[in-house]
Amino acid sequence: MIERLETVIGKVRQLSEERQHMAADLLEGLVAAGGDLHELTAEEERLINEGLADLEAGRVVSEDEMVGFWNRHRA
Repeated sequence: MIERLETVIGKVRQLSEERQHMAADLLEGLVAAGGDLHELTAEEERLINEGLADLEAGRVVSEDEMVGFWNRHRA
């Protein structure tokens, strides 16, 4: 394992349990994808750009709302 990944995992260990679940979900998705990079569809690209525009405009959800979202959608 590269040193940078070990450092980040050490930092993740210090996060709340909810944040650790989010990190695990992200890493599981990365591993499940294997070595292949995902090519965005036009719809995915549109949604990402929409989200970035919302972020730039200050339209964001609270930490509690995100925790609730992840709790509802965790497999």
